[in-house]
Order: sequence, then structure tokens, then C-alpha cells
Amino acid sequence: NLDLANLKFTLDYVELENLIKSMSKFVTTRNYINIPNSAANQIWFYRERLLTLPSENSIIPLIICSGIVDLATDVEFNIFLQKIPVLSIEDYLLMLGPGFSNYVVKKYMLKYISMINTETFCNHVDIVVRSLAYESNMWSTLMCLLIQRSWDNLEIAHKVFWTCKLLSDDSYSLNNFAVLMATIFACSAPNNKKNFLVQLSFLKNLITCAKSMQNKQDSDSKKKLLFAAMNNINKLIDSDFNLPLSFSRKIRHIKVEKCKVFSSASSPILIVFENYFPCGVDVPVIFKIGDVLTRDIVTINIFRLLYKICFKSGTDLRMRIYDVLATGNLEGFIEAVPDVTSLGEIHAMFGLTGTFNSSCIVDWLKQNNRSRKNYQKAVYNFILSCAGYCVATYILGICDRHNDNILM
Repeated sequence: NLDLANLKFTLDYVELENLIKSMSKFVTTRNYINIPNSAANQIWFYRERLLTLPSENSIIPLIICSGIVDLATDVEFNIFLQKIPVLSIEDYLLMLGPGFSNYVVKKYMLKYISMINTETFCNHVDIVVRSLAYESNMWSTLMCLLIQRSWDNLEIAHKVFWTCKLLSDDSYSLNNFAVLMATIFACSAPNNKKNFLVQLSFLKNLITCAKSMQNKQDSDSKKKLLFAAMNNINKLIDSDFNLPLSFSRKIRHIKVEKCKVFSSASSPILIVFENYFPCGVDVPVIFKIGDVLTRDIVTINIFRLLYKICFKSGTDLRMRIYDVLATGNLEGFIEAVPDVTSLGEIHAMFGLTGTFNSSCIVDWLKQNNRSRKNYQKAVYNFILSCAGYCVATYILGICDRHNDNILM
């Protein structure tokens, strides 16, 4: 909200009120495209005075968007940029969008994005890569920044590579993503090149297996086909590699006997890998074909955002948020969370009336947490995570949860 009482200049009240109303619409929706000329002229004219408002940081992206800064000379705009305070990372990422095409704005914004630490950059790398769709010049400053950060850190290179793999299917901006993907591969060390090739070969064989699986009707045929395909993949892949889903998961061969096909219509495959590290546990992952996983990714990212907001306010909701990677328009990987039991399975443990038994979750928690201390900790974690997911799914309007896909 823009506070009129804190304005440090005199304006006609009606004109000021109209300016505030016209600005609020763009600030709250973060939509900086097609701003009316009348509003743009007013905002740029009062730019320095608007910085005195308490909510100045939310106004700054609006003031420097293309529709407004195009009214200024380069000298005027550079002088104004020097007066702007350091913004949040989210604001700089916002300015990667199509509403900020002015080259001075891009230079200003990329200066700060290039200084983001490795961990934070890695968490937001998909947003930065997607912004290449708005670059008219293939070898832009943004492209060079992504190449440089990929050289500096293998995890960033991994994420950039697989984000480009997904986005290269977009015909509108095919060249930018395909060129970046090829550049990262070409500039990689021999071991990393081999790693990428093994991952791509693994994905290709997995897609063939999943498509064949969908043509089979009975579970026995699917199981035989799955085991044969997994054994064949083990023969083709003769070295360890990083899982496309996560660079931190380094794996060896597939443990064929632990793999299975789920009974749903799209026949998702559970694949269990031997961990590269001898002391590590097995690495399970689900591969799906036929579903648009980009929607799942958006949902997961919003869950992470809500968790982050609550954590910053002092509440750790103990939400276990899994990873999702789309490798194409209708295919991708989902992290399989180990040691989980569905609510339906818990109800089944207590007989036909388990669904109506209000104490079955309490009894199940007691069975799996024998000591009083562990039980109290489990109840505390359950209450927090249940509250977090109830609020998150309510906000997003997610209505397809049932006892078989609510996991404990």
C-alpha cells in the first residue's frame, strides 16, 4: 500500500490519488507491459519523489520498466539508477522478464545477478535460463553470464543443461536454448561430457521402455518387460553417473529386482539405483511419461516459497518437499521419498473400519516410534507438516488428494 501521509512533496490531491491508483494496479500484479502513456509520463516525472514512499522497493521495478524508461535520456536514467538502493534477489530476477528490455536496465540488473552467491544462483538458475527466451541477440550478456557460471560450478552446469534440454522443444526460442546446451557440453571436461552422454542415453532408453509399458495390459507382461529393459540399460551404461533429477545424487547400476510399475493409467516406473557411495542408501526415483510435469514443478516451487515465508517468520513447518524434473513436454522424473506409507495403507492395517477409526494415525505413530521422546517428536512433526500442506493445498485449490496419495 502507498501511504499518502508520508509524501514529502506537494501535489494536487486528485492528481496524486489518480497516480497512486494507476501505479498500484501494476505493482500488485507485477505486470509491467503495455503501461498507458499517461501513467508512464506521470511516474517518470515524479520518479525521485516516489522513492520517498515507505514501499519504494516495490515501486522501483515499475519506474525502470521499458514502458517508462524509454521516455528518459540515457544521462537522466543513469543518474536515477545511482540513487536506487540495493533490491531483493526476487526483484532482480523479475527484471529478467520481457517488460525490461532497455539495455541500460539489463546492464544494471545483470551486474547484481552476476554477484549472487553460488547456492542462491543455483536455486534460481531455471528462471535465469528461461529468460533467454526474451533475448533477441543469441550471444547476449545473459548467455555469457550463464556460460561463465556453468564453468565455475558443475551443479549449475548440470541444472542449466537439463533446463535447456526441456526448453529446446520450444520452437519460439529453439536456437538460444539449443546453443547454450551445446556450448556447455562442448566446454565441459572429458569426464563431464561422458556424464552428460550417459544421462542422455539413459533417458532415451527409459522413454522407449515407458512407451512400450503403456501398450501392455496385464501386470505380468509389464513386469517382464520392465525387468528386461532395466537389465538392458544396465548393460548399456557401464559407468557411474549423476541422476538428471539432482546433481548431488551419484548412482551406479539399477537394482532391477527392486523396480516396479505402478498401476495408474500412465504406468509410472519406480527405478531403484545403487548409490555410488558405499555407505549411502539406495536411490529411488519415479519416471513418468504422458503427464505435463511442468505443472507439478510450479506447484512444488510455490510450496517451497510458502515454506520459506513461514521459516523466515520463525515457524519451521517440517514440510518434506520432493524434487521434480521435466525432461520433455510429457515426460520427467519425480523424487521417490523413501520409507513412506500411504494413509490408505495405514487405514487398511486397522481392518475394514480403519477409515473411520480416529485413532489409527496415533496408533501407527506409536508403532513406529517406540520411545516417548521419539513419539512426541513424530507427533510434533506431523502436526506442523499437516498444517503446512493443508494451507498450501487450500491456497492452490488442489482437490485431487485422497488416502492413497497422502503419504506419511
